[in-house]
Amino acid sequence: MSEKYDQLIQEATQALGEHRFEDALRAADGALTESQKSSQAHTIRGIALAQLGRSAEATGAFQVAVNADLQNAKARYNFATHLYQQGDRDSAYSLAREALQIDSGMNSAQDLMRLIDEERRAAAHSQPAMAPPPGVPYGGMAAPPQSMPRAGYESRSVHTLPFLTKNAGLWTAAGWLLVLLSACVFAYSVTVLLPYFSELMANAQNQDKTKELSERMSSVMPGWVSLLSLFLTIGTIFWTIMDLVDRRGNFIWLVPSILCTICGMQWMVLPIYMVTARKSN
Repeated sequence: MSEKYDQLIQEATQALGEHRFEDALRAADGALTESQKSSQAHTIRGIALAQLGRSAEATGAFQVAVNADLQNAKARYNFATHLYQQGDRDSAYSLAREALQIDSGMNSAQDLMRLIDEERRAAAHSQPAMAPPPGVPYGGMAAPPQSMPRAGYESRSVHTLPFLTKNAGLWTAAGWLLVLLSACVFAYSVTVLLPYFSELMANAQNQDKTKELSERMSSVMPGWVSLLSLFLTIGTIFWTIMDLVDRRGNFIWLVPSILCTICGMQWMVLPIYMVTARKSN
């Protein structure tokens, strides 16, 4: 995705949170000019259209969002909430269940399913259904728990790879392990080669001497260090790419990641990505 797309999505999301639905719709439409198949942009369009009372258009936008990304739990939950407000409880329940299967931590989808179950039980016993708890207005009616757009379009991470979703803790631990091992290998390499650095700099203009020193430096470095460095290089690049795909991150992070990793300094950029960029995705 382009930087312009990311900026428009951010503007649209902020506009939703501030209940500026016309602005959110315009920003989402702008994002779609950058990426016509963006499930995220279509989801935002659906929320904004629903809040503006354009229910039929909202249904169409949500349907496109769901079809554009089969692993977008957020799109399914928001579509489910929209259908719930339209009175289609069965479809809403199915979509909420799909969202929960994709993202087991989506409590809002679980709350919606629980609410519909309570209504069904109340109807079976010929009792008035429990009114939904108050929330952000949605289409002129009380919204279900954690409703759109404030909670329905939550800023929390939405995963796209089920394997990483189910093993999020282990995946994050693997990233930090790569950082730790890379830092240890770098420190060990510097310790071993440090005595040669001053001599190498002093003979920088002498190509024969420089070549000789380089060969000596290679000979003193244990073979397992080179193998481990290669493993860490491949592992770090693979981990970063998979994490960016899973969290739909900004792939511009690959530029500093690859450059630093090739130089054996992935222990510098990877922690920055893990602490800052992952929280914003």
